[in-house]
Amino acid sequence: MNAETFKSEMKNLKEWLKGKTIGITLITPNGGSRYTFKTLKGFGAAVLEFETLGASFGFIKVGNDYIEKSTKDHAEFIHRVNNGVWTNVHFIATTIK
Repeated sequence: MNAETFKSEMKNLKEWLKGKTIGITLITPNGGSRYTFKTLKGFGAAVLEFETLGASFGFIKVGNDYIEKSTKDHAEFIHRVNNGVWTNVHFIATTIK
């Protein structure tokens, strides 16, 4: 999804994201880098930075101390958010088209 849509979705999930460990993997033609944030401010700054690189965004997984569940798209992500107790979440940002 494009950056504007992703930011809008994250704004809708702001309260849910509070207190979670938020990961995002940036994929570029030079490889991938994984980033982890404990605050929404840090995560938001990274999203803005990746947006300037022309990144598109997606959903990877939610998890807790016992299990991780993949999330292939927005609908599955929302289903997982509403049907589990999660302490961490991971997204992807890619500049590869």
